Amino acid sequence: MITIKFSWYKLLIAVVLITAIVVCTFRACNHTQPALTSSAPGKVIPKQIPITYKGKSGTVHTEIKVVQAEHDVWLEEYYQHLLKEARDSLKLKEAELKEVVAASLYTSGAVKISIKRDTVRVHDTLYPAQVFKYQNKFINLVGRIENDSMDLGYKTFDSLTFVTYTKKKNWFAKKELYLNAFSMNPNASIKGLQSVKITAPAPKWAVGITAGYYFNGQVFVPGVGIGITKTLIRW
Repeated sequence: MITIKFSWYKLLIAVVLITAIVVCTFRACNHTQPALTSSAPGKVIPKQIPITYKGKSGTVHTEIKVVQAEHDVWLEEYYQHLLKEARDSLKLKEAELKEVVAASLYTSGAVKISIKRDTVRVHDTLYPAQVFKYQNKFINLVGRIENDSMDLGYKTFDSLTFVTYTKKKNWFAKKELYLNAFSMNPNASIKGLQSVKITAPAPKWAVGITAGYYFNGQVFVPGVGIGITKTLIRW
């Protein structure tokens, strides 16, 4: 009869250590590998609908879930066309293209312009001309009206910000990748925001360093080694 002796407190330490390693590994994997955009079996990933909201500072934000797939054939036709246009424009190979972001900027507002009268001579005849200017940190307008025509010069200035981040619908849900875009101009909003990302499939086999407690036949002892792992389930 073989009797195996072990210490309960050493076993408890081993269990706690292994649990901590598993939790840290899960958190790391869940952070660096956001869930791919879900799609029913046999169906392509549909086009996402952006949402628009106003932040506390008055800035208009547009948010969209980033569409992710390992192959573009799993994407809706709109995304396939978006990827193809990017590859053709930049002369990229399919494996070289990683992500495409598309958006259109829409700005609207009203300004009050003071018109100043001037005088010009046309064929020895004096005609009043109207000159107006308007400027703020986002637009510069300079105009001149003479007879039945108007010359208008304009310059626009803007600053766009694109932020990519992960978030979860609830505590137990997987993290998903989102893109948020906004302009510093309170009169501007971003329309038609879309983001598509081609993700390389993770390798099923890997070589790595393992650390933990091992049972040597009598007691649990700490140890470090090199192992080969195969991915069975991804999260």
